[in-house]
Amino acid sequence: MVTEGLRPTLALALLGDRKRVGDLPAELRKLSPTAARVVKAANNGSHGGATSDLPVLIEEARNLVRRLSRP
Repeated sequence: MVTEGLRPTLALALLGDRKRVGDLPAELRKLSPTAARVVKAANNGSHGGATSDLPVLIEEARNLVRRLSRP
């Protein structure tokens, strides 16, 4: 099994190419002004990093998921 990581997986889903990680922040900003921060926090948090305002991050993540799940 191959693991790609969060950012390459999002680049594949949103941009059609997992190598376009550098274009991901601009694409995420189209979805939501806080989307890039949510992805960065999720990626850092999965590696042991922590955020000081977890309730805000959770709400922003919920909003991002809602936008991503729209047809």
